[in-house]
Amino acid sequence: MVDYLKIALITLVPWIELRASIPIGILDNDLNPVTVFAIAVIVNILLFFPIYFGLKFAHKYLIRWKFYERTTIRIREKGEPYIKKYGFIGLGIFIGIPLPGSGVYSGTLLAWLVGMDWKKAFAAAVIGVLIAGSIVFLLAWGLSIALGDFVTWRVTGAVFGFVALFVLWRWRISKKKKRALASKEPQENG
Repeated sequence: MVDYLKIALITLVPWIELRASIPIGILDNDLNPVTVFAIAVIVNILLFFPIYFGLKFAHKYLIRWKFYERTTIRIREKGEPYIKKYGFIGLGIFIGIPLPGSGVYSGTLLAWLVGMDWKKAFAAAVIGVLIAGSIVFLLAWGLSIALGDFVTWRVTGAVFGFVALFVLWRWRISKKKKRALASKEPQENG
């Protein structure tokens, strides 16, 4: 029971959510994969409510922090095109991308920022969490079958290390693009 509580608590951590809790539950703790999936998905979906409705009160205070301000700008730039093009299904796709930074926390913040109705935003969160949870579950379960008894924290650590390196690499590329755009001088027409 304590191990399942750990899975729920890991799912509550922003930016990693079920992307970490499912592999940890399946690969490192040798727990029932279906139960791990169910706990992680339910907890991740339920995160929607305190975030969405809490933003009504907290946003005016949080926006004073530079980190929060930068995060909201980045999330809006990254996710708003999905919503403009596909509506609430686009938000579900945004949440469903199983990479750090595109889960329920950022998706709910994005829905709140663009003024999406909470019922549509919640439906999108359910869709997105099911997509992300299914992808992560299949990968973790496949690894547990393929690696058998060899699975340890080192394997999970290596997987998370590669994900972290990928995120840092993408962040570095985006920073270079922003610097390149900022350094370009406007060209005159004529």
